[in-house]
Amino acid sequence: MGTGAAMAAAAAVAAKRRRTNAILDAFRLAGATAPERATSTADLGLSGSSELDDLMTKGVIVAGSRGGTWYLSEAAFVEYRDERPARAMRVLSLVLVALTILGAALLIGIVEQQR
Repeated sequence: MGTGAAMAAAAAVAAKRRRTNAILDAFRLAGATAPERATSTADLGLSGSSELDDLMTKGVIVAGSRGGTWYLSEAAFVEYRDERPARAMRVLSLVLVALTILGAALLIGIVEQQR
């Protein structure tokens, strides 16, 4: 992975984190942090996004007691937040293994060509 690709990947991760934080902030500012205070995503000005879908799938944004309403589970968010660094380390480890294998394959290819 070149420097440009790494920078683009880092920018994409940062943008995703900003969008996720904006969603969390919207729920917090509206006070939608408990089932009885749940609100619709439309009332929060949130449309479907992969970040919102991800938070719902992970149980961070939970269905409220009234149909079509949602709230932020702070406890679930803490678990989600603490899981992210571990997930990032797993991805980084996989990338490093792949780069090591690629580097070894290239080195073997160069050695074979010189024979």
